[in-house]
Amino acid sequence: MINKSIKIFNEELLSTIFSVLILVLLIFGVYSFFKSKVSRSQITQEAAQTQALPAQEGPYEPVKVYWIKQGDSLSLIAKELYGDTIYWPLLQMENGIDNVNLIYPGDFLNLPSRELLQDFTNKVKPGQILTGASIEALTDKVYKVEKGDTLWYICERRYGDPRKYIDIVKINKISNPNHIEVDWQLSLPDL
Repeated sequence: MINKSIKIFNEELLSTIFSVLILVLLIFGVYSFFKSKVSRSQITQEAAQTQALPAQEGPYEPVKVYWIKQGDSLSLIAKELYGDTIYWPLLQMENGIDNVNLIYPGDFLNLPSRELLQDFTNKVKPGQILTGASIEALTDKVYKVEKGDTLWYICERRYGDPRKYIDIVKINKISNPNHIEVDWQLSLPDL
């Protein structure tokens, strides 16, 4: 009888300890969740305040990431950080985003370097309409085929891996990878 009572007591004690442990873990999880939301919000606010516009002079402290908020788009983020929506293609290319409509709150964007922003600013003409090809040309991601070039050789120089020619064939919709012509403009994005 006493052994049975001790056994019941031990089971109740273990059950209570287990319940308290679950409660502590749950509280810690909720605390961590809200703390990270606050941190992301602070990082976003600091990024918006710290990131200098390309035309501004003075010391520059690069901001490395931007945390995406509800309702953000690449255009709105570019306007918020750089003062103009024209910079959204740089955000797209820097992050390898295929579909600009698929960015999600809580995710982050790597921000382009000041040099890339300045270079882009110097090359864009007022009122210029940007297409995929013109964006890549503005960011030096286009290669003009020269005499004697092969996709294997181009990829070896650009990426250090000649086998990436398969990706370049797909990206540029080349029907015969053994035939490229002088003066062709090949898109060579970061892979």
